Amino acid sequence: MIVLYAAITSGLSIHERSFVAELVVNIFGLFNPYFVLIILQFAILHQLFASYLADANPWWVLTIAFGLNIIYLLPFNLYEAPSENIVVTYLWSTYYFYIFPAWIFYFIAGYYIGRNYDHIIAFLLASRVSWLIAPVIGLAVMFCIEYFHIVNEANSKRIDNIVYAMLAAAAIVVVSQRFAIVPWVIDVVSRHSFGIYLLHIPVLLLLGELEYPQIFSSGLIAIPFAFITSLLIALGITAVCNRVPYGCYVVGRLTPSARQRG
Repeated sequence: MIVLYAAITSGLSIHERSFVAELVVNIFGLFNPYFVLIILQFAILHQLFASYLADANPWWVLTIAFGLNIIYLLPFNLYEAPSENIVVTYLWSTYYFYIFPAWIFYFIAGYYIGRNYDHIIAFLLASRVSWLIAPVIGLAVMFCIEYFHIVNEANSKRIDNIVYAMLAAAAIVVVSQRFAIVPWVIDVVSRHSFGIYLLHIPVLLLLGELEYPQIFSSGLIAIPFAFITSLLIALGITAVCNRVPYGCYVVGRLTPSARQRG
């Protein structure tokens, strides 16, 4: 996958770097699947600290993790790099979110949700209307923060996104409880999700090189088209790769379907 990214970005002159230069940059994690490196860090941390988390008070751990996550991200959200040195600037703008403190609350929350799933579901369903409204309020707060230029970055590392992501996830869980079985479309996308994650950027880059009718100059047309097309192509490539020898080692192995999981 690193080689594929290097070939596409160098071939399309995305960063105006040679293939070798792109390959070296990708080896150090500076390409879209960087999150695999973050997951690896948490896999190691889970092996080291899972037993301690199991015995600890979840509310205390979550509170501390939330505070650490905010404190770590706050300087990168609010301030420019403290030096104009190219290395410092690059570390400040890019590498800060490659290490686990940038995501620690998400993973610890996921750990405790997994351990207490039935209790969490009951808690959410007890006030389901409130949990459906909450992400709308959270999104409005994010728009206000953006409008007043408190945080100008539009990415997943925003400090306000931590709260919004949790509220949105809660709303999705509440809605999902209305379905007796997982809808086919969601099940198919879920099974291929890792491959879609790895492949959607190369697909989008290649789609961007094509000529389109004037109607695609409108974002209302171009964005849904790019989303659906890249999703279907990435899903198709993932499915095909899983049917050929060793293909799963390139795009990830398909997970069992909802029916297979019972």
